[in-house]
Amino acid sequence: MKALVRYQAGKGEPPYLAVRLRKNLKGALESTETQLVDSLDAGPSIVHLISPDDGPFLEKAREYGAKVVVSALYAEGEPSASYLGEAEEDGFRPIKPRAARMLRHADLIFVPGLREKGILVDSGIPSSKVEILTPGVNVSRFEGLDPAEKDVYRQYFNIRDRESVAVVFGDYESGRPFKALEEIAGNLPSFRLIFIGYEKYQAFMSSRRRRLSKKGPKNVRFEGIIEDDVFRSLLRSASFAFFMGEAPRILALEAMASKTPVILFRDPGHGSPLRPEENAILAETPSALVKAVESRLAGDYDSLIERAYRLARAESLLDLGKRLFLRYRPLAGEE
Repeated sequence: MKALVRYQAGKGEPPYLAVRLRKNLKGALESTETQLVDSLDAGPSIVHLISPDDGPFLEKAREYGAKVVVSALYAEGEPSASYLGEAEEDGFRPIKPRAARMLRHADLIFVPGLREKGILVDSGIPSSKVEILTPGVNVSRFEGLDPAEKDVYRQYFNIRDRESVAVVFGDYESGRPFKALEEIAGNLPSFRLIFIGYEKYQAFMSSRRRRLSKKGPKNVRFEGIIEDDVFRSLLRSASFAFFMGEAPRILALEAMASKTPVILFRDPGHGSPLRPEENAILAETPSALVKAVESRLAGDYDSLIERAYRLARAESLLDLGKRLFLRYRPLAGEE
C-alpha cells in the first residue's frame, strides 16, 4: 500500500504543530508496511491531508483514484491548519465553509478528541466518518540525550549552569496570561522562564512579543518557535512546563514524554491527555502555581510524572502507525 502525507505551511508561517503532526504521521507509517510517496504520479492509494486549504488537492487525488483521509482540528492556532471560523453569538465556532466542503468529500476524518468530534458533527459532518486518533509522540526524541545535546538550550539562551529553568507555553494572540505571568515570575526570582508562543509570521516579531521583551519581567524570555534541538534540550532539562492556556495534545504529549512536571494554569478541558491530580498539577491562580512549584521542589508529584510518561509511551508513534495501517487498509481495498 502506498500513502502520501501532505501539509504545506503558508508563506512566512513558522513550522509548529501541523508540521509536527505531518512528521509524526510519516514517522508512524514508516514502522508499517506502508510505502510513503511524495506525488500523486507515484500512485498512492491513500492521500492524508492536514490543511483545509487542500480542497483542490483532494479533488485531484480523487481523479487519481486515491482515497482521502483528513486530520482536522489538531493545530487550530495556525492559519494554514485552521478549520474553524469566527465565533457566533453563543460562542460556537463553526467550520469554515471551504473546510466543510473538503471534509464532506473526505473518506475518513481524524480528530484529537471527543470535543473536536462534536464540533464537526455540530457543523454537519457525518459522525460515521469522524474518528478520534492521537497525534502520537516520538518518545525517543526526549530520551538518551548526551551532555552536549542536553546543554544546547543553555548556550542558546545564555543560561548559567546552576540557573533553574522552566518552559512556558502560551499564545501571543491572547493577552490574558501575561498579567498572571508577570506575578508568577516575580515570585520565582531564582527561575528563568522561557515563554514559547505561536506567531503568525516567522520573519516578524509580533507587536505584543516586542513590547513584552522590552517591558516584561527580567527573568522571562519571550520566544517564538525555536529550533528542534533547542526545544528538545529545553523541555528535557526544564524543572517545569507551564501551560498558560490551551494545551494542544501534541505539545502536551511531548512534555509528558520528556518527564517534565506539567503545571496547568487552567483546566485544559475534555479531550486533553493532561488530567489534574492524575498526571499534571492544576493551579488556577498565580499564588497557587508558585505554591505548586515549591511543593515539587520539596519532592512531591513524582507519581504524576511517571503516570504522564506511561501515557505518552502508550501514544507512541509505533501505536499510531498500527492504528493508521488498520484504518488505511479497508479504505485501500486491502482487507
